[in-house]
Amino acid sequence: MPVWKLVALLLCVGLTVVEAVAQVADGPAITHALPGQLLQARFTTPDGGCAGWGSWSTPFVIANGGDLSVQVIKNTIELPAGGVCVHPGAERDVLLGWRSPINDTVSVTLRLADAHSRGGNGVEWMLSQVDEKEQRTIAQGLVDRGCSADYQTPEPITVRAGHGLYLRIGSRNDNRCDSTLVELVITGPDGKQWNLGREVSGNILADNPHGPWTFLSVSRGPVMDVLPIIKAGPLLKDWTISTADTKLTVGATATGQLCVCELSNPATGWNWTKEPSVIVLPPFDWTFKDGARRDGTVTLRYVSAAPELELTSVWWAPPGRGPVRHTMDIVNLSDKSVVLNESPWVDLSLAAKGPLMMWTFHTSGQTPDVTGVYRHTVEPGFERQVRTNPDGEFVPYAVFDADGRHGVYVGIEWGYCRLCAQMQDNTLRVRGGEFAGFHVTLAPGEMFSVPPTLLGSYQGDVSDAGNSLRRYLWAHSMPEVVRRDPTYPKVQWNAFGATGIAPGSWRCTETKYYPFIDDIAPLGFEEVMIDVGWWQEGEAYEPTPHPERWPSGMAKAAEYAQKAGLRFGLYWNKGEAMSRPEGRTQRITHIKRLYEEHKADIWRSDSTGGPVVGGSYAEYQGFYGLLDQLYRELPNFEYENCVCGGRLKDLGSMKRSVKIFLTDTYDEHHVRQAFYDASFIYPPAQLMGCVGSTKGEFRPQGPAGMKFAFRSASLGAPEWFLDSPGGRNGSAPWTDEEKAVVRESVTLYKERIRPLVRTADLYHILPRPNGQDWDGIQYYDPDTGKGVVYLFKPGGPDTMAIKLRGVEPAQRYRVTFADGSNPTVEKTGEELREGLTVTLAGRGVSELIFLDAVNTELAR
Repeated sequence: MPVWKLVALLLCVGLTVVEAVAQVADGPAITHALPGQLLQARFTTPDGGCAGWGSWSTPFVIANGGDLSVQVIKNTIELPAGGVCVHPGAERDVLLGWRSPINDTVSVTLRLADAHSRGGNGVEWMLSQVDEKEQRTIAQGLVDRGCSADYQTPEPITVRAGHGLYLRIGSRNDNRCDSTLVELVITGPDGKQWNLGREVSGNILADNPHGPWTFLSVSRGPVMDVLPIIKAGPLLKDWTISTADTKLTVGATATGQLCVCELSNPATGWNWTKEPSVIVLPPFDWTFKDGARRDGTVTLRYVSAAPELELTSVWWAPPGRGPVRHTMDIVNLSDKSVVLNESPWVDLSLAAKGPLMMWTFHTSGQTPDVTGVYRHTVEPGFERQVRTNPDGEFVPYAVFDADGRHGVYVGIEWGYCRLCAQMQDNTLRVRGGEFAGFHVTLAPGEMFSVPPTLLGSYQGDVSDAGNSLRRYLWAHSMPEVVRRDPTYPKVQWNAFGATGIAPGSWRCTETKYYPFIDDIAPLGFEEVMIDVGWWQEGEAYEPTPHPERWPSGMAKAAEYAQKAGLRFGLYWNKGEAMSRPEGRTQRITHIKRLYEEHKADIWRSDSTGGPVVGGSYAEYQGFYGLLDQLYRELPNFEYENCVCGGRLKDLGSMKRSVKIFLTDTYDEHHVRQAFYDASFIYPPAQLMGCVGSTKGEFRPQGPAGMKFAFRSASLGAPEWFLDSPGGRNGSAPWTDEEKAVVRESVTLYKERIRPLVRTADLYHILPRPNGQDWDGIQYYDPDTGKGVVYLFKPGGPDTMAIKLRGVEPAQRYRVTFADGSNPTVEKTGEELREGLTVTLAGRGVSELIFLDAVNTELAR
């Protein structure tokens, strides 16, 4: 091919050189853009002598070209002679493509088998047909651990030369041990066969594409992630609703489509949906029925005649800042069961104005993720997916920021889902929903509720996006008690390190509990949480106190704490199945015992006895329903969210959590990292620090060390995870000076910081903590003109210029330092924005800088 034609091809379809060459290799030209990236690296397996494409660290496609079976991993994975094995990656699925050389019909025979039955949880698969116009899903399913799946097309498939059939194999939540044997045969009408194993195993490294076969990887996204963007038909009618910073227009077309016609921020005026964005509905023949706007809510109804269904789409724009919330219900009005297959819950086509960055946020739930906050430049060929599940991957939320000037954000109010972004035809396609293979069967009269989604727009940068979202979450999506009671978040001490029968023990005892309460109540602490191991063990254990370690019982322990002015919390977990009525009933019975029999004020979950919630739609539906029921039936119910730390940071779980145990490692900078990541999204009043150690070895040293540790734990909702101040469980007793500084720190938090944690805006003014350099965050309340800056200096230079955010440029502020490390000054907001010079001498030091507006209505 002439160079000019190759260059033109690259410019037209935006492919890499390798992908472009793939379209002009021997055989019919592929008539569609490849739905993935070619695996380009050749490699040989460390054992067994098999070869393939990709890398041993996954994803890969390998084949055994020999005459005998070989063990690719000794005593674990055996690959038969002529066999093909694939393994999806953590972020990318494997895609096996067949390029049709004929214009005719073919049938497909497929067998998939788990090759690593000792581990993993199986894979999901999808067979699809792709041409220049669309992708059509032919079949999809799951392969469970140690099992296999067989499929044959029930009727011939019509193909044209250059069209593609693609088999996609992806992991289910976790890609460990996902090696899968693949047998794929395509048969033409005259009996001619294209057999994957037979044709590629002998010389798989010859080329990619390998004759009609292609080996690719693709970002893990919803099943429909390669469908072309659907154009909207003529609008019948549209309706507009707005929050203080998000304007949204939704419309219905004459062809039964549901569209977002405008998504913008009133201050910027940029419409992110310049072309109406069609939300893909389940594949039935929908007709628009009616629509209405009332106050801040728009309701649209669609009907399907065959089968008889009704779909209701509700868009809500509450007063104040924040996103618009979308819910959708589908009711089966027919007399037969109807199967609903996966369709996106979020489906937007966004038009950016200038450079765009996608921000996503790891839960950092067990040990904080190395990166935590992910930034990806959106450019031609861009694709990214984030996954949410109870194992603690990503929060189901993404921000699309235009050069720190304005942007949009998208969130899903669910805990088992995925969110995918992909550039298609200079448009950013953003979709989210369930994992591949999801379907639900609706019996006559039943309703399926699509998980709610949040669409927001903002002016400013990603911290401003967070401030917009947090206003909404604070007002509408958290337990009412946190919002109503100005003494929340409470200052808590988790008793794990103080009450174990030995340092680090997972069994606790009342002999250390009662003196511990006497120690912490005078310091101003407001809650105590009894952690794991207070119950009597056994195969069918119940929430019954251990007769020897807690002979007085938990109600007595609760009474003692409450008389001392502390609320009393209990840990409980047994791993019941939330998708089963009997599992929910058992958990509700147990938790009610904590409150009614043991007089608890808070229930804390965790996963030592089994999962708090499993990985499925039904599990989360049951889990959310259980929490909602407990809030209805127990007037003082409160849920402290913990699953190996802060893994359940999805929007649905956080809606029901008074607070969340941020992370399951307790180093000071780990706690600050986890707070940094989560505070881009959630109200800090829900984000509980937890400084300490599971073995009881950590003890802050001296007044400065106590301040540093308490401040690390009290960026949002404070919690210690330490031995008692009396040193009864392995650590040295506190000095009077240490007790005094902690008492003062608790008082300062209650009086000056807690009001800001509750309602102020939050800014990430320094980089993510790394335990070596300066880090810190800033609160500022524009309604009162008050703010505080948390600064931590593990090391680094003694002097730093800190640029503050949110302050009014012309307003003057009194700037004071809690520890007197720097002199009190008055500065204008403009000067503070340009940089406040702060000096902190030494290592492992911290400071609180308070801002107070002066000579203004704000100061009053």
